[in-house]
Parts: sequence; structure tokens; C-alpha cells
Amino acid sequence: MSLDSDEQKQWDDVLSGKSFPNRNNELEQKAHRTRQIILWNAAKTAHAISPQQAQQIYTHALSENRKRKRRKAIRYTAVVVFSVLLAYLLFHYFSPIPANRAIPLITNINALNQPLKSAGVDEVMTSLPYMVEVPSGSFQMGCQSGWDDALGGCRNNEKPTHHVTIKKFALAKYETTVGQFKQFINETHYLTTAEKQSRGCTIKNKNEEWIVSREHNWRSPGFKQTDKHPVVCISWNDAHAYLDWLSKKTAKAYRLPTEAEWEYAARSGKATAFFWGESANRHFVNYRGMEGDDKWQYTSPVGLFGGNWYDLYDMSGNAWEWVEDCWRENYKSECKNQQLRTRRGGGWDNYPLNIRSAYRNYGAKADRSYLYGFRVAHDLEQN
Repeated sequence: MSLDSDEQKQWDDVLSGKSFPNRNNELEQKAHRTRQIILWNAAKTAHAISPQQAQQIYTHALSENRKRKRRKAIRYTAVVVFSVLLAYLLFHYFSPIPANRAIPLITNINALNQPLKSAGVDEVMTSLPYMVEVPSGSFQMGCQSGWDDALGGCRNNEKPTHHVTIKKFALAKYETTVGQFKQFINETHYLTTAEKQSRGCTIKNKNEEWIVSREHNWRSPGFKQTDKHPVVCISWNDAHAYLDWLSKKTAKAYRLPTEAEWEYAARSGKATAFFWGESANRHFVNYRGMEGDDKWQYTSPVGLFGGNWYDLYDMSGNAWEWVEDCWRENYKSECKNQQLRTRRGGGWDNYPLNIRSAYRNYGAKADRSYLYGFRVAHDLEQN
């Protein structure tokens, strides 16, 4: 591959992890996929690697890419021939991983072959959720020190990290929108938790204090929304009412994702704090404040920021998403109160620490806030 000086710099910056890839730049996407293959192989091979081991892994990764095109004898010869050249490239272009850095295990890399995509308008405006298949695979669930705790350290409830295998399932490409929830309300005349007896929705007042405001609910959360925005002021009970209606309407058993399914889908094959890397980036997510591509003080219409490698949008930020699981204080403890349910992903008013893939929180089934929404899932027939 012959590159001019500008292209070489783009390749070097992305391969070394110095910059994020532009999803419209094929060269940068190739460099990014190469880097991910290196990291994945490192994760698969060992929990701690030296720079020398990293060189060997990198060499092996590229030789494996040529396996299908070469006969067995030529393949083994090619490994030897290319090893010296690849070691040189690795030394110059790839940031070595410290030997004392723990690397989580990830065993699904199907999504690494697909670039980030922009949301389709027709998909966002569908009256029913637009579903995508999340492939089966395994991952290391939870926050692992030295890897995805870059923004302040792992919290106790994110430990211990543990190996989880996920069967393929379908997950909504976007958070449930105002338009989709409105259709459910129009057909059922359901009253949400916030609307019943004007119980209201939890918001922040002008003094940045959390209060329950009787004036606020999903129709009027305290800021303007269109049918393309994620519906908020939704309780876990409200989400289940919607799921019951959707299941009857489609003759398909819709549900909330499990907590493990949610984190697996949010990471989309990546071990870092976010699917795009180790640092919060307003070009990828709507969270507290406004800067870069994040021009939204409150919720943004779904699908405006780049989707992850499973083609899922807004898994970080925008609206907290209820999952099915009862809350556990950590991954070793059991559920102590069936009324407490888990939320994932963080919302538009949260700081970077709170929108990491490993971050988790909880609320009672009837809790509602102008930060809380949800995303639907359903099972797929297994091969």
C-alpha cells in the first residue's frame, strides 16, 4: 500500500491510537480495524503482554489475514518473511501496551469489519422499533483496572470482572422515541407513572436540586422534544407496559435487554471505557455540556451521533436505559430487593465517568426522571 505523506500521517495517528478514525475515511477505518485486531489478539492471547509479545501478536494477526489466499506451505513461509517488516512497523507505529497492564478477554470481532454508519431517517421515523441483530460472543463484563477505568477508577459495583457468553439477540437500533411511545399511548390510553394522579417527574430546578415536579411527564419533560427524540420521564413499569403492547401488536415477545446483553452490545467488541476509546468525546455522544457535534443542551434526536460496531446508537448518554435485571450491589452479590431495577448508559446531564460502558446504577420500578428512557430487545432463533 503506497501512501503519500498526508495519508501516512493519518494511518500513523489512528494505528497508534493518537486520534480517532473518521467514519467517512476508508484509510483511517482500515488503520482502526488493524489496531483493533491487534488489541483483540492481545486480549485473546494473554492478560498481560510485553512490547516484544505485542510484536509477535501483530505479526501473527496480519499473517492470519492472508491464510485463506495462500496454500499451507506458502503461508508458513510468509510468516517468516513478513515478521521482520511487521516488527519494524509495530515499533514505529503502534503504541506498546505496558507489560503490567491487564487486558480483558473479548472473543467476538465480527463488528470490526464494518465502519461506523450514519443513522437512516426512515429507520428513526418507523412507528415500531427498528431492530438489529447482535451476534453471539463472549466478553469480560465489568470494569477492569488499568483498562476501562480511565476516568476515575472502577466503582465497587462494577466488580469483579467476569467472563460472560451471550447468545445472539435482537436489540433496537435506537432508544424508544417520543413518536413510537406516542403511538402506544394513542392506542391504549395508558397513563404513565408520572401522569397518574399528577405524580410528576424528577427534574433539576434552577438551583440544580433534584425535585419531583407534578407539571412534568413524558409529554412535557421540561424541554422541547420532537417525535425523533428519546422518550423520557419513563419508569421501569412504563417500559413494561409498552413492551406488553408491542408484543401483542407484533405477535413477538419483546422485552428489556438483560444487563449483560446491554453491556456486551454497548462495548461492541471493545474493551475500552467507550466503544470509540478511553476518553469521552462529544463527537460520539450527547452528555453534560455542549461542544463539538454535541449541540444539544438536553436530549438529542436519536441516531445523530455515530453508531457503534454493532450499528447501535446512543448506547452512551442521551437517555438512561432501563434493563430487566434486579439491582445487585456487585457482581458477586444477589438481588436483595425486587423493586430495585438496573439502569445503564448514562444520560444527557451526566459526566464522562457516568457514561462508560461499565457504569451501572439503579432505581425503583416506579422511579422516573427526565433522564430515564429505554430500549427494547427480543430473542432470536439460535442456529
